Amino acid sequence: MTHPVLSRFASASASSKMIDESAFTAPAAQGPDADYDFLTILNTAAEYRTESGISHFHSLSNWGDGHNSAAHAGSSCVHLAYPQNIAKAVSEMAAGADLFHYIVPIEFKRQNATLLAFPSTDHFNHSDTTRAASILAHLIGVKGVIPNSYLSTFFWTFQKHAIVTQAGSTLMNNEIIEDNHGQFVQIKDYLL
Repeated sequence: MTHPVLSRFASASASSKMIDESAFTAPAAQGPDADYDFLTILNTAAEYRTESGISHFHSLSNWGDGHNSAAHAGSSCVHLAYPQNIAKAVSEMAAGADLFHYIVPIEFKRQNATLLAFPSTDHFNHSDTTRAASILAHLIGVKGVIPNSYLSTFFWTFQKHAIVTQAGSTLMNNEIIEDNHGQFVQIKDYLL
């Protein structure tokens, strides 16, 4: 089983490199072999943003050199961002399906939004990330996904005073793609 990863960058340009190899990982749930869980990492990063005033760019993927699709080494979470006014309803629908996810208050293009991040037991490649996000958007069934927030190359910053929470209990895995093989789903049907 793989663990979620939070990568931190100084800018959102494709040539930007991680800050001091700032990739943080922990199990999705705290257990006997872990002193803390990934929710702790997310909230620590959010608190750092509030206290320091520095808006680093974050990703939930592993990266090589730079952050473009060629440098992508695997998505640890499939994610969809929604405007704040509909994010709560979307999260409740995902929790109703018992899908484990983080609810992350973010800023994207100077707008407040909410990122729903679904950690997976397997890391996804670039195309499978998009496919899994399309399937999740279809299963949730709520239009309003912020464009590009489903891509493995999506970068965001934490809102000031953000508190990250979690809901649901079942971790996603690559079976979401296998179980929906042959189902034609287009993410554009669910975009804002």
